[in-house]
Amino acid sequence: MGFDMSRGLALLFNVKEARVSRIISALRKYKFTLAAFLLPFTVRAIPEVIAGPYPIGWDIIAFYVPNTLDMAAGRMSIWGILGSGPLMYSFIVPIYVLTRINPILLFKVAGPVLFGVLCWSVFRLCEKKLGLSVRNAFLSVLFLALYFVSLRVAWDAYQAELGLTFFVLGLTVLGESGSVARSTAARSAFFLFAILANQLVAGLVVGTVILEMLRAKGWGSFGLALSRLAPVALFGLVVYATLQPSIGPGVSILGGSFAPLNVAYNTVFLVYAFGPLVPLAVIGLFLMTRSLFSSWIAVSAAGIVISTLPGQVFQDIGYRWVLLLSIPVLIAAAQGYQKLSARSG
Repeated sequence: MGFDMSRGLALLFNVKEARVSRIISALRKYKFTLAAFLLPFTVRAIPEVIAGPYPIGWDIIAFYVPNTLDMAAGRMSIWGILGSGPLMYSFIVPIYVLTRINPILLFKVAGPVLFGVLCWSVFRLCEKKLGLSVRNAFLSVLFLALYFVSLRVAWDAYQAELGLTFFVLGLTVLGESGSVARSTAARSAFFLFAILANQLVAGLVVGTVILEMLRAKGWGSFGLALSRLAPVALFGLVVYATLQPSIGPGVSILGGSFAPLNVAYNTVFLVYAFGPLVPLAVIGLFLMTRSLFSSWIAVSAAGIVISTLPGQVFQDIGYRWVLLLSIPVLIAAAQGYQKLSARSG
């Protein structure tokens, strides 16, 4: 009996040791993948901890919390919901309704998680689509997690973060090994989610789809054509919902006067935001697939020009188009830095 017990204990210890060994092996294998989430998550969580019960950023109090309360109480129309970037509220509002947790606390938790997931998606883009090593891909995450412009996005532009995450995943998934139909469907789904997350990111999606259609020699298969038209159709619906006069008194979507100086203001902000990184970014762009980010840059530039049009909605968000450039600029800068480091080493 004692002999059987000792054998049983030995077997138990061997099983536990094997499990621990597998866990350690997995952690070593995916350490950069885990770090791509945990590092930005930690960086973003620090100010939330320091601030205590108070939120970080303007949009939390000005838009996210009031919209959450209005949607939970049924005080917002379907057009109001569709025009407010409904994807984030699709999980925040149910959590609030079921738990009645203070929505400020929900958004304080969501902030670090969203930033971590966004940086992880960028890591995956660099590794899978740009063909970078895990170390070089993580270098891009390091730039994103620590640069002040990307951190500005992380402070309170949650919907833009969520939209950029799905947009980046959509750019990544096409062309991966496996079924072409499956990757096309996944890309279309990611793009649709991005459109439902944020109107500005929706512009990036549609710009990417249109540029892709212009480069293509034909419509391709029915599935491919549908995957391209679906985001454009949803974007039109979101634009229509956004143009409905339900965003509150005192805010004009159309009307007023032109603001040509907005281009100058946003250009100055662009230089301020990314000027120190321009030499590195230029070097990095020559090392990457530039066509991957061409529509991203073109749409953002168009958004800056559109900020001159009459209407507060156009004019007040011009600087946000500059913020959306943080991902391609920082990826390019990280690769430029890596190239210079390799030469000097």
